[in-house]
Amino acid sequence: MSVDNDMCSRIFDNLEVQERLILYVIGADNIPIKSLVNLQKVIFISSRCLPDILDGSFFFETHKKGPYSKDIDETVMDFTSNGLVCSKNLLLTDKGKCVYDFINEKIKDPLKSSLDYWKKFCYDLTEDEFLTFIYYSYPDTVENSEVVDRIQKDAVKNTISLVNKDKITAGRGAELLEMRYFDFEDLLRKHKVRWKS
Repeated sequence: MSVDNDMCSRIFDNLEVQERLILYVIGADNIPIKSLVNLQKVIFISSRCLPDILDGSFFFETHKKGPYSKDIDETVMDFTSNGLVCSKNLLLTDKGKCVYDFINEKIKDPLKSSLDYWKKFCYDLTEDEFLTFIYYSYPDTVENSEVVDRIQKDAVKNTISLVNKDKITAGRGAELLEMRYFDFEDLLRKHKVRWKS
């Protein structure tokens, strides 16, 4: 299906900055974003990493599965009803890809590289592994969580998996779990995990 570039340009011009960021994350690097939870967390971590750029762009509250922005969910619903995002999954339609191209031309570093990095970071993680990283990196996001007990129970297993998947170093894993580095190294050895310091 052919998409009218002028129409895409008009849609791009009418999008708020926050809407452009959300559409960018959905389409970045042609990597699917598995869930709304992941989309929420990618934008949340980028907001925390780049407060000078994103401060005030999104309001996050503590929620059932960690930091949550109602605006992100509502924007995705709008994108779905406007034909930019498929309703069955979080993939861009042809029209969405056309608008994404306009956003991709304008977005600059360090914002672009941060959003790309965190999207790739979460791509092959289970939801619990990603939430373990979130909850232990940002403990202020745990309040109101419905899954925190499960995440805490499996925190060691999930952190070892994060190291095994080269998402974090052994030093970062020890820091997340508030363990002595050498004790965490012993755990990695016991689970036959190779690691980077």
